[in-house]
Amino acid sequence: MREERLLMVFAKRPEAGRVKTRLAEEVGEKKAVEIYRRLLARTREVCLEVPVRRQAWFDGDLGEESPWGPPHFECRVQPEGDLGARMSHAFRMAEEEGPRQALLIGSDCADLRADHLRRAFEALERHDLVLGPASDGGYWLVGARAWHPELFRGIPWSTSDVLARTLQKAESLGLRTRRLEELGDVDTAENWQRARRRHDYLS
Repeated sequence: MREERLLMVFAKRPEAGRVKTRLAEEVGEKKAVEIYRRLLARTREVCLEVPVRRQAWFDGDLGEESPWGPPHFECRVQPEGDLGARMSHAFRMAEEEGPRQALLIGSDCADLRADHLRRAFEALERHDLVLGPASDGGYWLVGARAWHPELFRGIPWSTSDVLARTLQKAESLGLRTRRLEELGDVDTAENWQRARRRHDYLS
């Protein structure tokens, strides 16, 4: 019997020059990598609290010793292309492999809790699409019951219009959409300081 719920995580190898480039301009590359490692570890902990099938989509091979491997995560490598193309590929693979509900999150949301993921899966019981708005105008989560490639085409990624444009596309497709709680990513030194004040695990 195939798992009905799939949780996918998009992440990058924690290496200088690959992660948190905007943050690195303010705090330095070494510190930015350290911060990303903390966020990555926290994301993994949260995911393990949700008893579903899990996939870790990284931007390259992590090696056999990675904590993101089996038995808790299936390791996948992100394909070439912009963010939209990569996310669309992940949802296409999810549909081909059979889960009825698929969620995709990033790995830099300091506010993420297991309850957010549980509520997102619950929302997919009654909606076609679930989006978790981010404070920068993007989204920290996207969930769907089926693959809709149009949702990921023509979106101005890394801008404040990502969520709005995605909602417009969802409406044009006639999708029943649910918006979740707005959360914040860590992209700047100000974001990081705010996150540290709110979360003991980052201190």
